Amino acid sequence: MVSDCKEPVIFSGLCNIFQNFALNWRTLYESKSGITKLKDLQKKTVVIGASSRPNRYSYSAVKQLKRFGIEVVAIGLRNETIEDIPIITGFPEIDNVHTISLYVGPQNQPPYYDYIINKLKPHRLIFNPGTENTELYQMAAGQNIEVVEDCTLMMLADGMY
Repeated sequence: MVSDCKEPVIFSGLCNIFQNFALNWRTLYESKSGITKLKDLQKKTVVIGASSRPNRYSYSAVKQLKRFGIEVVAIGLRNETIEDIPIITGFPEIDNVHTISLYVGPQNQPPYYDYIINKLKPHRLIFNPGTENTELYQMAAGQNIEVVEDCTLMMLADGMY
């Protein structure tokens, strides 16, 4: 077993348990599915409302998703970057979207309705705090899209993503 935990001694046991779980899970997954890569387990996420301003939650979400090894696509109002991830403008075609993490206020969401529901066709739509919208919620649920009202950053931190 590899022990490169840098946590205090109290947490080293938990860290070792987690590492064992991760190694065992990878072995089990690869043995059952042949040459499948661990990355295939990830949930490709589109962050709508991404900003390159470090004080924005969307900025932190993009960085954290990347840090957790989740493929992330950032969509925003300006062609900028968050570290090495480009922020794309408009309504780009994106395949195999698992999750949309929304950082656009309800008053600015209507132009995204068709794009989210009919073009991206995600499995899950996360309404981050301040983005809750009954109309979009009902549209998504009506298309069998899992709708979550939660904070992407907290979901990642709690292991609930």
